[in-house]
Amino acid sequence: MSISFHIEQQSERSVVVHLQSVGPRVLAAIHNALKEWIYQGASLSAQKYFTSGAVDAHEKRNSGDLLNARTGTLRASVLASADSGIDPASPDASTTVITATWGADTPYARIQEYGGGAGRGHKTQIPPRPYLQPAFDDHRSTLATLLQSAVDQALSEL
Repeated sequence: MSISFHIEQQSERSVVVHLQSVGPRVLAAIHNALKEWIYQGASLSAQKYFTSGAVDAHEKRNSGDLLNARTGTLRASVLASADSGIDPASPDASTTVITATWGADTPYARIQEYGGGAGRGHKTQIPPRPYLQPAFDDHRSTLATLLQSAVDQALSEL
């Protein structure tokens, strides 16, 4: 005894198209999850490692551990830098790169993160007041779970 069946050409095409969309859907879900994760990381950095400049933060502000947000330019730069990309922009089978970045682009961002000599002749020493690396370290543990959830969600919608 044998069982035989025939798959209509239209049905076969439909299945192939559906299966080809799995990869791009998962990539798009990962990209969207990374986008959210990066913004949360930048927000964490801005909230946790900068003082508000308020009077009640006087002790913390003068301890040298936190950055004093006098104008808010550096903090705003961190928030504005949160970005992610996917290449090509519309995910398909050729998508090979998903990037995620956060940083700061003010002229003094680096010296605040790492410390070093400043001023004429670099005679003034600025102590390191890291705000990017600690925020990344704090936030890193959530990445694997977030990506797994994104993949699971994308696959459940197929």
